[in-house]
Amino acid sequence: MADLMKKLVNYEPKSVNRWNLTMITTTSEELGSKLLPEFVVSETNRPKFKRERYCLFWSRLKPDTIHIEMIDPISPSTSQVIYNLIECDFKLDYNLEMLDPTGVVVEKWEVRGCEILEANFGQLDYNNDSLVHCSLIIKPNTAKLVF
Repeated sequence: MADLMKKLVNYEPKSVNRWNLTMITTTSEELGSKLLPEFVVSETNRPKFKRERYCLFWSRLKPDTIHIEMIDPISPSTSQVIYNLIECDFKLDYNLEMLDPTGVVVEKWEVRGCEILEANFGQLDYNNDSLVHCSLIIKPNTAKLVF
């Protein structure tokens, strides 16, 4: 019974609201200095994989599309950064970190070579006073769970 209690005391589930997404680089140094800060990303999902068959007996797991939702502050303008990325057809790289209650990283994903498939600059409405949002649908080339 004591062993069971020790296991239960050390148990801490991961939470969907404790994470950090850091856009780390693009293929352009000019845009690299203008990438978005972490606080603008409001919603995303961890990588999802699909099995692709390329022969009768062989297949491989490829990362599926990822949705990223962001708020659009006046400065830095999320829409301007996204527009520059899609206009120049740059690839996006980022790290996604899951955090424990004290802020220590307990899971880290490295997502590289993301092609932007869709950019949505959000809906506007005179009858609504909520924040403006932008969203991306990206297709990563690789997604690796580091730990």
